[in-house]
Amino acid sequence: MGNMKSRQVTHQLQYKGRKRESTIPVVIDVPKQPTDVGIVLTHGRNGDMDSDHLPQYAEYFRKQGFTCVRFTCTNPYMNYRSNVYQAVFNATQTWPETQHIKRWVLAGRSMGARSVCEVAHRAATGKGTSARAPAVEGRSGDSDDEGEDLGQAGLPPVNPDLQILGGILFSYPLQRQGEPDVRDTPLIHLRLPLIFIHGSRDDFLPHELWKSTLAKMSTQDVEVHVVEGLNHLMNLPRSQADQQQAVNKGYLKFAGAFVRRVAGLPPRQRQPSAAGGRRRAAEAAGGQCAAHESHGSDSSS
Repeated sequence: MGNMKSRQVTHQLQYKGRKRESTIPVVIDVPKQPTDVGIVLTHGRNGDMDSDHLPQYAEYFRKQGFTCVRFTCTNPYMNYRSNVYQAVFNATQTWPETQHIKRWVLAGRSMGARSVCEVAHRAATGKGTSARAPAVEGRSGDSDDEGEDLGQAGLPPVNPDLQILGGILFSYPLQRQGEPDVRDTPLIHLRLPLIFIHGSRDDFLPHELWKSTLAKMSTQDVEVHVVEGLNHLMNLPRSQADQQQAVNKGYLKFAGAFVRRVAGLPPRQRQPSAAGGRRRAAEAAGGQCAAHESHGSDSSS
């Protein structure tokens, strides 16, 4: 592999739902010297694979030696999105750039983070979340997709040959401001390692609700990184826009360290020190984090 060059490869996946068919564009960032671990990455509700800072995320993971698969799904329905994520995950075993990779970390921002949880839940239980997702602010975009239900629309199950090592959840949308619905299912039932990265100005994570949700988590392997100044879109205020790339790079170091830890890989470069114990929490300010240990269900952001 010494003579290999990093490269970017594109694919198109035909996904056929119960009532519609979509062409899903996929980009794979392949490192010069790839490890045996891959990352699937997707965007939020109104974005695409070139928004939400995803190109910078993919470049960072590639430089860390992780093959990164990102895709665009513009359908606004939660269940459809999760089904597409599952289809892309399974399709990694059909593409020459990824068919040898059996160990994966699933990643997403906002709505994409919810899809990560749903696909991981399906892989662990063999079934979808039982609760029907309620509409948000009277819109249909967060509800079931005209029959595209949590029975996975006839999809083959998550490939049992693929191991999900953990989940990276950027800006997890726990609750929309002013709405009663709490999006904690299947999140609180997952038992795999998770890392949450979100901004101090993220209004989708009410502080007390977030603390109580962390206390209910089934997994004991949780990292939380709160980045000072970022909003739900992971953006700084316009007056600080010139610092955005540096702040992104700061918190991505924690994501990269998380992947290496759950994969049992040695550190590739200097990384932030982590407190001992299985459950971890950290707070980041401007891309710089101070880690502290949290015990049991008392973890807070």
